[in-house]
Amino acid sequence: MNYIILTVIVFLLQEILADCYKCTIFGSEFILNKDFNLYCLPNSICSEACSGVIIPSTEACPRSDSICSTYFHSESSGSISILGISPLNICYWFLDLRKRTKSSTIFDAETTGHMYFKINSYEDENSPRIVHEYDITKESKSEFNITGKYFEILVFSMAISGDIKVKVLWNQKSSGSYEESKNIIIISASGAAFLIFLMCIIACLIMTIRKKRESSRVSQQIYEFVPDDCSFISHMDTNMPSKLFCNKTLIDPCCICFEKFYLGCFVRELPCNHLFHTHCIDEWIYMKKNYSSCPLCMKNIFDFTSQLDNSINNERALD
Repeated sequence: MNYIILTVIVFLLQEILADCYKCTIFGSEFILNKDFNLYCLPNSICSEACSGVIIPSTEACPRSDSICSTYFHSESSGSISILGISPLNICYWFLDLRKRTKSSTIFDAETTGHMYFKINSYEDENSPRIVHEYDITKESKSEFNITGKYFEILVFSMAISGDIKVKVLWNQKSSGSYEESKNIIIISASGAAFLIFLMCIIACLIMTIRKKRESSRVSQQIYEFVPDDCSFISHMDTNMPSKLFCNKTLIDPCCICFEKFYLGCFVRELPCNHLFHTHCIDEWIYMKKNYSSCPLCMKNIFDFTSQLDNSINNERALD
């Protein structure tokens, strides 16, 4: 009985004399100085202000909702902005992303001072936690890819004086990443446009080369049948003589100049029996040179093979 009374008396004296007691949050242990409302890491310099009297406790470290904002978050992408955490103080949150299909989350932490940043991640409710700890300053890079569905987030201000601003983002692009992505998109679009332009030029060159090859091939075929002296052209007046038009029943006009035939004009009839003004068809043949065809039925005006055979036969007869 006396032992119990003595224990109670010692406990009451500690409560009266002690200014500090231990507390834990998300697996991290802190020493809270009640008089100054400051948190210290165990065995740190600031814990010496407790004069060696620290009450052990298993209680969770108290949280200031007015400063630290909403405790629970479940948005697939979001952010937490704290305008000011006083020196040697903490804020913590719980993030539930079970609705999200991806198993990894990209975190980005920003601060205007110096802070200890901790994330405990869990794959599910029964899995062990994985601890991620970071020492972040305003100059340091603070983007992290962490696997998990549940997250416990803890921020501890390590500033000696002055409040610090803190911003924690998840699954969002930071301004730098956004600018980088924007530049990549611009470069990719420019490259794609250049490739399309280059492909168009190449396609045009290929088509031009093909047309030239086809033209040369046709010309070669034509000149294989045409005598060197082109003497068959002089036979045009013999085979297709120009004559005066005297057909009163013909109504269709010349399809080259689209003018009607009148009595007394000179006309020329092609082997395909189509009729044209003499000057119109002569100019047509002159423009088409050796590969002339009827403007209406597109049949060859000159039978090159027969002309060549006749020329050869004539030469043999002369011999």
